[in-house]
Amino acid sequence: MKNLSNYLAPVLALCFSFSLMGNNLHARPEHPKSGPHKHGQKKHKYYYYPRQNVYYDPSDNVYFIWERTYWKPVSHLPRRQVSVTYSSSPKFTLWIASTHPYYYNPDHRKVYHEYRVVRPKPAPRVRVESKPKSNISFHIDINPVVVEPHRTVVVHEHHPKKHHHKGHDHGHGKGHRH
Repeated sequence: MKNLSNYLAPVLALCFSFSLMGNNLHARPEHPKSGPHKHGQKKHKYYYYPRQNVYYDPSDNVYFIWERTYWKPVSHLPRRQVSVTYSSSPKFTLWIASTHPYYYNPDHRKVYHEYRVVRPKPAPRVRVESKPKSNISFHIDINPVVVEPHRTVVVHEHHPKKHHHKGHDHGHGKGHRH
């Protein structure tokens, strides 16, 4: 029981001190920003560039870019995304009740999907025929095969008589007489 009272006294003291602080523990926005208020929430102004999927905070002069696995705040855009400010990319003003506009990125990508992709001009149609037309005949040139004259050489081996035995004379003659 003595051990329990040793731990309980500091915990109760902390709870009492926190209750005296009151509302000072609530989170506050880092930077006060102006914007339309709805239901008491302060809205923050952002520009969203759907083609590049980039957010810009004009009050803090900060861009939010996607870095493969997380959203990164940067003051200057990398070269691959410089076209955001210098091109005619579509830009939309968003009023968001958060200091992290990218939390709503899946919704923004759906809403502004048609502005994300640059649609190229349609290429002229090329007609490719998979089989020939029936009224067209095809002429195929066949190169003749050149045959060079040649002679067939038959090599005949002659075996001396001493190697032949009775009945091995290949059927020529009358046979041997004894």
